[in-house]
Amino acid sequence: MATACASLIAFVFAANYTNHAPMVVWLSRELDFNQTQAGLLTTGIFLSHAALQVPGGHLANRLGPRRVLIAAMAVVAVGNFAIAFSAAYWQLLRLVRRVGWRAWGFPGYRCCCSRRAS
Repeated sequence: MATACASLIAFVFAANYTNHAPMVVWLSRELDFNQTQAGLLTTGIFLSHAALQVPGGHLANRLGPRRVLIAAMAVVAVGNFAIAFSAAYWQLLRLVRRVGWRAWGFPGYRCCCSRRAS
């Protein structure tokens, strides 16, 4: 059961990196942006992810990995739902960056998995 749960969480986090990529053509027509701006969406996710790894580890140590992981999963769910309601490119970019903030949950995920393995 723990392996299935860890796999599901890993899938959710991994799919979240690229969930906008298949829709770029439609989104660019709908929200009127170019390929460079489309690339900025992915950049926004990765930059926010990189910036929050260390603070996420601090949170996981301070609050406990399970709490941090559950909160990060909630941010992913709410953020992805909100992305569907973006009416302009700047809103989409802002939401995609915020969904990237869920990276503070990665250290919680790693702590939970390493504790199960040992």
